[in-house]
Amino acid sequence: GEIEIDASEFIYKKDTNVLQAFNGSAIIKSDNIKINFTQIIIDQKNFTVRANQNTEVIDLEKKLVLTTKNLFFNRKKKYIESDSKSTIKDNSNNILNTEYFYYDLNKDIIKTEKLILKDFNNDTYNIEMAFINAKTNKLFGKDVEINFNGTSVSKNNKYRLKGKSIKSDENFTELDKGVFTTCKRREKCPPWQMSAKKVVHDKNKKT
Repeated sequence: GEIEIDASEFIYKKDTNVLQAFNGSAIIKSDNIKINFTQIIIDQKNFTVRANQNTEVIDLEKKLVLTTKNLFFNRKKKYIESDSKSTIKDNSNNILNTEYFYYDLNKDIIKTEKLILKDFNNDTYNIEMAFINAKTNKLFGKDVEINFNGTSVSKNNKYRLKGKSIKSDENFTELDKGVFTTCKRREKCPPWQMSAKKVVHDKNKKT
């Protein structure tokens, strides 16, 4: 039907309509999704797909690549979920590492937890919880720390910024209740810091 599979080995259970395949790829035409897998289990009756070991999911329309270990795809409710460490690469060359993601295909929204994002400027974002629009790459999140790795005051002192919430796109990052410093990390408070209700970072001008 809507699934085309190329694999080295197949096991099909006729009584339950469950297909198990090894070392191959599956294209789900209706969702423009390609899955490269070590092992996959497709339940035709319940419209679910499970994959484990080494799994790569490619959203062919939005140019997203998700690499993970354990994967669950509910084709009826249109969502992909993983509770194992995963890497997401978007069409802007941002690299996102997360311990959990939930991809809602109907809304084009990816929910992540404990996200580490490295953008095109090589800046690193640590975000406790974030929502990413798969079409626009806009990000919304809470409890964030940004390390500006492209610039430094000295060998040990780096520009860094913390905030309660974040909105970010390709050009700007906006934080609420932001705290900025260039001081060396230590257990006590930094010697100086700048706090503001709102902080806007221009990624292109680096201001």
